[in-house]
Amino acid sequence: MTLLSMHQYAKHRGVTVQAVSKAVKNQRITCARNEKGHALIDPAVADRQWAENSEGVRPNYGLPSGDPPPQAEGPKGPSVYQSAAILKAYQARLAKLEFDEKSAKLHDVEQCKRDSFKVARSVRDALMGIPDRLSAEMAGETDQFKIRQRLETEIRQALETLAVELESPSG
Repeated sequence: MTLLSMHQYAKHRGVTVQAVSKAVKNQRITCARNEKGHALIDPAVADRQWAENSEGVRPNYGLPSGDPPPQAEGPKGPSVYQSAAILKAYQARLAKLEFDEKSAKLHDVEQCKRDSFKVARSVRDALMGIPDRLSAEMAGETDQFKIRQRLETEIRQALETLAVELESPSG
């Protein structure tokens, strides 16, 4: 493990000494100190930290470089900045969902199921009541046309009554 001074590490990274100093100051990279208080940097560790902690920071701050800095092998996963961006994206999605729900663009699935069940039950009850209302009247009828006409009238009346009930705010 060879430790480098800030000047040597800056040259190794292809950046200015000020960029390295700023990275140390902002704790994006760590360093040890010698007896005189000068920073000593392990380049393998610092390269990994620089890559992990410098998302969104302009690369090669201060000096142009032909080759990108070496990428140290280390644990894979999002950096702090990537995690913050992911969190912001999810918060934005949740805010949009909440807005859509409050502006009546989205509806509660369970409430929709309850409402649909209630409507289906009303339709069933209205239609199942027809035989009770018509059976005595139809028992003596022999004209097929009159029976059909009476059934159609009764079904239409039941459905129209349901439509009025469902359109009303209390329905």
